[in-house]
Amino acid sequence: PVNIHGVDKLIRRFAGERRRNVRGYFFTLNQDLFVDRRFRYGTLPEDGQLTIPGLPHHMVVSPAQWNRPFTTEDYLEVPKNDEMAANKARNDDRLSSSGQFHYIKLHGSMNWRSSDGRGVMVIGRHKLDQIEGEPLLNWYFETFKKILSLGDMNLFITGYGFGDSHINEVIADSIEQHGLKLYAIYPEDLKKWKLKLLEKKHGQTFWDGLERYDSYALKDLYPADQRETGIAQEIEELIQGIS
Repeated sequence: PVNIHGVDKLIRRFAGERRRNVRGYFFTLNQDLFVDRRFRYGTLPEDGQLTIPGLPHHMVVSPAQWNRPFTTEDYLEVPKNDEMAANKARNDDRLSSSGQFHYIKLHGSMNWRSSDGRGVMVIGRHKLDQIEGEPLLNWYFETFKKILSLGDMNLFITGYGFGDSHINEVIADSIEQHGLKLYAIYPEDLKKWKLKLLEKKHGQTFWDGLERYDSYALKDLYPADQRETGIAQEIEELIQGIS
């Protein structure tokens, strides 16, 4: 158990701000609906409303209902190739706007369906082929590469095991060619985490690009008794400072 309001506060730190001309990006490989439901409506400030690029507003639920059972009404059809092409300029423009909080599900979502009824989730082998075969996901992946390569960007990582070669290639290239800096938080001792990291292709590049590592579990940052911890405050201030 954790203090869910503390988690809310942490995620809000990644939202953009119009007054500072800051864009917020949350890239995820997860396909669950936790963030979609909890932050899509009502729990983020207006200046930083969470959006899922390329998709219409969906799952309009009040904060009190965010954990309601999943139903067939939650399924959403992703845009086809011609729709993506027709709306590309508008979508790219939205991604470039400040004050937005873009939640980009690189591997799809459990409630997405293509026009022929297939699930839109990237799993198993040949993930890049699956991504390139789905217009929305291909656009997401190109966006991921574009954002990380803008120059001197900061990427805060948690939960990712560096097991996807297509993601790793983008991160490594952005570190080597574009000055990307990594910040990581995992519930694992740094020495053990480093050993696992160095076993990966580009592992040394990832390590060289690491600016800071924090060894904490979420329950350590935001305990269920709702105590405010010093390390949570430090990390939140760090995120806000490097954005």
